[in-house]
Amino acid sequence: AFMNKSSLESVVIGNNVKKIGNYAFRNCYNLTSVTIGNSATFIGNYAFQNCYSLTSIIIPDNVTSIDKSAFRGCSALTSITIGKGVTSIKERTFEGSALVSIDIPDNISWIGSYAFESCPTLTTVCIGNGVTSIGECAFSECTALASITIGSGVTTIGERAFFKCPALTSVIIPDNVTKIPKEAFYKCVALTSVTIGNGVTSIKDNAFEKCSALTNVSIGNSVTSIGQQVFFDCTTLPSIVIPDNVTSISNSAFENCSSLSSVRLGNGLKYIAYKTFANCSSLTSIIIPDNVSGIGEKAFYECEDLVSVKISE
Repeated sequence: AFMNKSSLESVVIGNNVKKIGNYAFRNCYNLTSVTIGNSATFIGNYAFQNCYSLTSIIIPDNVTSIDKSAFRGCSALTSITIGKGVTSIKERTFEGSALVSIDIPDNISWIGSYAFESCPTLTTVCIGNGVTSIGECAFSECTALASITIGSGVTTIGERAFFKCPALTSVIIPDNVTKIPKEAFYKCVALTSVTIGNGVTSIKDNAFEKCSALTNVSIGNSVTSIGQQVFFDCTTLPSIVIPDNVTSISNSAFENCSSLSSVRLGNGLKYIAYKTFANCSSLTSIIIPDNVSGIGEKAFYECEDLVSVKISE
């Protein structure tokens, strides 16, 4: 309806309007002010995409659906109020916006893929207890994101959800989450503390790779598998306790953890894979549990300070 109207600066949408259609105000580059009437129930795909001058928006309580990319590329958007009727934040809804903080209310049940990707000023996120799913790359490359609170209702975190968030300092994975996916916190270089809830059964490949400030990791008792390069290049990690339920640790899981001096391997472990602890140059001793039937090639390659090894019969 108003797509590409670069002269448009202000819009008041009346109370009888129930739907804002797809692309309705897309590329209205000078649009600074939008008031949405109380009867609106639907905001369509790309409805306000690339409205570069829009600074704030209030979504009324009657709105139940904000479709994908609705505010994508709104690079001046610093404030958003999400009404009580909205049930989901869809794919790329606020990608590239200027939001500083965001509270996801309990009425939201899921956050779509790339929903807040590359929001360079976003510092704080609080995800409500009603959210059950965080999509792929939902907060990836949010370079200022320092604090994230994940609600207790979350069961699923998508791949690369917090990929390359270099200001993030700590994270607590709640007990309802069942797995930490591939590259979930890859290269979060300021991350110092990770607590993994007791509902998590697997930590997938590269989940915490290159988290070079990591000093404290607590792995929940339900974890059974640790993927490839999960803690690769976590060069400040001093110690790790592998729970007894873990049966497999994949290739290079702790490779290049050069500060790792203390390792406790759980009694359920069956195999130590290729390069699992390669280049852990501070490791001085290791006890191989009785259930381990094999040690892979280069498992302790270049562990220069390793002086004591106990291997079961």
